[in-house]
Amino acid sequence: MTTLAAPNERFQNEGFSQTLAADIEAPVVARRTQTGEHRDWALLCEQIGLMSLAFNEFQLALRDNRDDPVAGFHLAELYRERGDTSRALGLLDRLLQQQPANESWLNAYVEILAKEGGTSPLVDQVVQQGLAHGLPPASADRLRRKARPGSSTTVTTAPSEPEAELAPSDADCVRFHRLFAGREGVSLDNGAVQRPRRLYAGP
Repeated sequence: MTTLAAPNERFQNEGFSQTLAADIEAPVVARRTQTGEHRDWALLCEQIGLMSLAFNEFQLALRDNRDDPVAGFHLAELYRERGDTSRALGLLDRLLQQQPANESWLNAYVEILAKEGGTSPLVDQVVQQGLAHGLPPASADRLRRKARPGSSTTVTTAPSEPEAELAPSDADCVRFHRLFAGREGVSLDNGAVQRPRRLYAGP
């Protein structure tokens, strides 16, 4: 049985390649009926760009443990990217019942509600719950402003150096990787991404 250690090490040492993607896809599909490690396989698939496999593995991770916060949040984000905001909100709502003051989850929840419009009572409800469980007042104010119709979510900051703006951030690289690296019919010259990312190691 293929374990995570070998493909994880290959990805960290070599970066993405079509061969690595193929070598990961086979064992992931073969172990779908098994329990355990689905979250970690999903995170690996997500980093490599095998988004369909990652989506399925996060679902299986929640089958094994419906309260897994990492799998729940990643799956909510994938539902959101697919336009299925109802399921995304359902997962985020479940997560916020566990940790009402988690700012990452609150931010995603409020962003979805703000785009749908007419949902300020729900925003007020989750923000109040967050405040009751330790959410900083400044964060609560920011979330409320984000939910106001016509408001801008852009935070004004000091101008950065022009050279810094031209360099892609790690987040830019990961998003590019997710969009293109493992999709069908798309290949990368030389078969490698130059900045491999370390995998989530678990709680």
